[in-house]
Amino acid sequence: MPNDEIASEQNLLNDYGDPIASYDGHGVLKLQDAQEVNCEFEAGQLRTGDVLLLCKFNFSATPPLWLWDWLFSGLWASRFEGRTLGGHKVFVDEHIMRTNYLPSGPVGRARETFFTATEAFRLHEMHILMAEHPIQAKSVRFGVTNFEFTGTEAPQAANFSHRILPLSLRSASRRTDLQIIPVEQYSRIMKRVKTLKTIDVTCEVAGEIPKDDGVAR
Repeated sequence: MPNDEIASEQNLLNDYGDPIASYDGHGVLKLQDAQEVNCEFEAGQLRTGDVLLLCKFNFSATPPLWLWDWLFSGLWASRFEGRTLGGHKVFVDEHIMRTNYLPSGPVGRARETFFTATEAFRLHEMHILMAEHPIQAKSVRFGVTNFEFTGTEAPQAANFSHRILPLSLRSASRRTDLQIIPVEQYSRIMKRVKTLKTIDVTCEVAGEIPKDDGVAR
């Protein structure tokens, strides 16, 4: 996920770890009983692979009883839809699990409200729609955590200073050629992963997407 503009003066995801991508804006959280509540949000992915959603709810009047019940009951949300300040659509369809809200500072711009509440959610996945109309992507890259890299072939691009590890995905009807490449400062990151027994993105799987949109599965 590419980085988006951060309107607030602080990146609240830093309380949970080191984010590799973050987004903020306004959205709607849909609860399990079909109720909806508006919020300011910050969301993103950490280097550990965790995907988080932080929400702040502002009300100019006393919140309805159903919202009080939800805030203190521990019930999950069923869906989230929002739009970043950069105009990108964000949506989460399932697996919106509550977790502890760690940031101590305010979210977004300060404003006078009668009631404010904050919640944090751990997500299975989050979708970012970068354009309203479909655009044909030409390539794809996936981050791989804790993969110890050993290159076997020299890349064709002259500006590469390292070897690559070819990877071929095959199905009954097609073959998709990919390559595994180390991230910048791979050696330093890998040393830290081994020493601290932690999780980090060490390599990327990259490849070209065929014009017919098909890849081996």
